[in-house]
Amino acid sequence: MRSAVMNNFKEKIAGYNFDESEIRSLIGRTSMTVPEDKKGRALVKLNEIDIMQIYTPVPCPDEWTYMEKLKEFVSTMAEKSTEKKAKGIPVLPEELHFSQLPEYPGYEEMVGEDTINEGLEGTAGISTEETKTFIS
Repeated sequence: MRSAVMNNFKEKIAGYNFDESEIRSLIGRTSMTVPEDKKGRALVKLNEIDIMQIYTPVPCPDEWTYMEKLKEFVSTMAEKSTEKKAKGIPVLPEELHFSQLPEYPGYEEMVGEDTINEGLEGTAGISTEETKTFIS
């Protein structure tokens, strides 16, 4: 990963790597090391560099078993949850037609008579009569 992109991430986590320089390039200079014999250990950089332990929520003798047991665990947690289930994260398609807008949350607040407000403050509007499609 390029350092310019990497610097955008404030929190960084580095697990065990065969090459110690990979950890230093991600986390920064430190005297701490990630022990090879202790599974789940990682270095984390928030404000300072520290060591952390990552755990698995289910036993995992192999990847297939882990995925199956993890699915069971998630469905059990979902059944026990009293929270309202999230609909998902809306992703805008490459072409967005006005007819698709009612599917997105907050649609009612941004619609006027025959315009749709754009921007955070809604200071400008797009005419629904003149434009039929948004293209990103």
